[in-house]
Amino acid sequence: MKKRFFSVILAIFIITSTVTGCTEKTNENEVTIPKEEYDKLVDNYKKYSKAEYLQEQIHNEFIDEISEEDLIEGVYHGIFESLDDKYSTYMDAEEFKKYMEVSSGTYYGIGVRIGSDEMNLIHIYDFTASETPAMKAGLKINDQIIKVNDKEYTGEQLEKAIEVMKSTEKEGTVKITVRRVTGEKIEILDFDVEREEIRYIESIQSDMINDTVGYIRIVQFDEVAGKDFKEHFKNLEKRGMESYILDLRSNPGGLVNSAVEIADFLLGETIVVYTEDKYGERIYHRSDSKKEDIPFVVLVNSLSASAAEILSGAIQDLKEAPVVGVQTFGKGIVQKVIPYHDGSAYKYTVSKYYTPSGKNIHEIGITPDYIVELPDDIKGIGIAFKDTDVQILKALELLNN
Repeated sequence: MKKRFFSVILAIFIITSTVTGCTEKTNENEVTIPKEEYDKLVDNYKKYSKAEYLQEQIHNEFIDEISEEDLIEGVYHGIFESLDDKYSTYMDAEEFKKYMEVSSGTYYGIGVRIGSDEMNLIHIYDFTASETPAMKAGLKINDQIIKVNDKEYTGEQLEKAIEVMKSTEKEGTVKITVRRVTGEKIEILDFDVEREEIRYIESIQSDMINDTVGYIRIVQFDEVAGKDFKEHFKNLEKRGMESYILDLRSNPGGLVNSAVEIADFLLGETIVVYTEDKYGERIYHRSDSKKEDIPFVVLVNSLSASAAEILSGAIQDLKEAPVVGVQTFGKGIVQKVIPYHDGSAYKYTVSKYYTPSGKNIHEIGITPDYIVELPDDIKGIGIAFKDTDVQILKALELLNN
């Protein structure tokens, strides 16, 4: 049997090692290298000989066939799994391609917006439109998806679950199993959902709640969110906006630069956020002295995360506006994505971010100034439900005082 696994690891080590001094070929099977490099090779062999041994045992005795390529890919995945950080991961070429796909145009799906909740379950926090396949089948906001097509998925497997629910193909049925909590009652329910064509949702949504109060919802912080936010803001001003509600609920985050761009529009001259790496090196993001100075209230919930927490945290620290809702998700760390030449990539946590007052909210979240819980039987959130969305009603109360 070819010992390809160790050969690959050894080759990588030799290529990346810097050999000082001459190497002299003495015959077909021998080379002369400095002792320091020889010692490194021996140390490397000790590190990876166990992996080679385990690979041989699997090939010899494991009941099913598995390719060397799959075993090696498994090692790469395992390196990042050992970090015990759900935000750090290795992606093979196909996984990275899907990761980089931008949701534009149309696709076929069930019309839900989902995220990972504090129980590490997949949580439905919104629907993509006022009537979607999931809604028609009976799914509700706050349902926790535990199985797709009878296969279990956790919050860490969110992307894989999406791959099953979403398709570029024509319509088809997806079986969704959910955990539904109503008061003290817990139900496990199955739904057969017919995929339909789902249209892309813009990252910013806005409208007037009444003659003087505007409503701006940031769905996610994509690369054009800052530009779009300003356009929506100016449009509402032309329609008579004298105050507004900034809705960051169920916003999973996105690009930090977009959040900083919007903060620069809303805040005076200040630190918006800063990051700090393992060596204590800091990078500061600042806003200038210009700002739009009209009253507003910020809405957050347990799925407001990352860049949404950067923006709401800066607003709260600087007392620019009251924050209403429930404790936010608590993602106060920054990831870097590094593509590799073979089409694969890896993503890992490189720093923590801090609010202007120096708070890192990772695994803690931001506590709103006004805690307002949504009832279990809420039909939806946002301006379409402004008469029953108690968090919007609280924001209106604050703006009227």
